[in-house]
Amino acid sequence: MDEWNAIVDGYIAESTDKRERFDIELASKIGANGGALYKKCDYCHKVQGRDYHGNLKCCSGCKLIVYCSSVCQAKDWPRHKAECKTESHKEQELRTQQVVLRCINQRPTKEELQNFDLASRISHARRS
Repeated sequence: MDEWNAIVDGYIAESTDKRERFDIELASKIGANGGALYKKCDYCHKVQGRDYHGNLKCCSGCKLIVYCSSVCQAKDWPRHKAECKTESHKEQELRTQQVVLRCINQRPTKEELQNFDLASRISHARRS
């Protein structure tokens, strides 16, 4: 994880990507548990550190889904209730993690491959 995040920092330092630093980190950096470094509310999709500066609250049942408020948690409960205490869901992942899993299981869409561009550039840079 630290090695990957350092590679992302090196990529950002190259200044070839026109996106804001935070947007690159949001799309690419991995957190301590292997999921996304920056979490987002599962209901309203506010991103911690950009749209929301407080602590996100974990679902008390599964401890995997996060919300910015008890209001969002209550609004999402009808959807989340069925999966809450099952093992059918996991910690929030990066889009690149989702694409890799899709590549393993099935063929990704063109849009997914375009979103995966940063990871492929980093992978290529590491091999060079």
